[in-house]
Amino acid sequence: MAQVRPEIYKAITDNDIENVIFSDPFSDVARKSKRNLLAAGFIGLLISVLNLEISGFLGLKATNMNLGNDIAQGLAFLIILYFFLSFMFHAYIDYSAWNFEREKQLTKPYFDLVHLIEGHINVTGEQIKNATSKLDSLSDEESIQAQIEVSKEVKSARQQLDSINTQLSSVISEVNPLISSWRNTIGKMDNLSMRLKARFISLWGLDVIFPLVVASIALYQCYSGVPALILKLTS
Repeated sequence: MAQVRPEIYKAITDNDIENVIFSDPFSDVARKSKRNLLAAGFIGLLISVLNLEISGFLGLKATNMNLGNDIAQGLAFLIILYFFLSFMFHAYIDYSAWNFEREKQLTKPYFDLVHLIEGHINVTGEQIKNATSKLDSLSDEESIQAQIEVSKEVKSARQQLDSINTQLSSVISEVNPLISSWRNTIGKMDNLSMRLKARFISLWGLDVIFPLVVASIALYQCYSGVPALILKLTS
């Protein structure tokens, strides 16, 4: 690996796209926020649809009267709104970090390899140009001195071209396995397309959209209790 840096070689050969694509983008904090949001959303829907009243909370019991349904809806609205915003922020932060890390892991070593090949091609072109630059200016004279000069320049150009060919063969021998690995990675992406689609539907449908829809409906149903709660708190 005289030309290809060891870290590029290792990154490409060890890059398992399946482990990257199907990794869980959400942290435990985000998933706890989702569970709390779902629980609060369903409770809010039950309070609004069934006209439930709250007589106690976590072992505490109201001594004078039950909380009215309007106040219960107002409290549920605030709780759902809190978990709604919490889940939105955590999901956005986790997904952004996961998406960036995935793209970085998948693309960086391949971009490095492309830059290496591009740089070597440019250098090789300059080397060939320098090696053959003097051949066009050689004299056509048939004198012994002129023939010696021609032979000398041809020999020098041949030696430089042989050296360039050796370096180019070395680069090709190193790059071919990486290109093969690159081809396998792209092949995996095609083969995993159905699983990726299923993972995408599960991620957005069940983990993101469904909790947000439930919470949004619950917020809409419980919003009518907000004025009663504000009136109760300010009285």
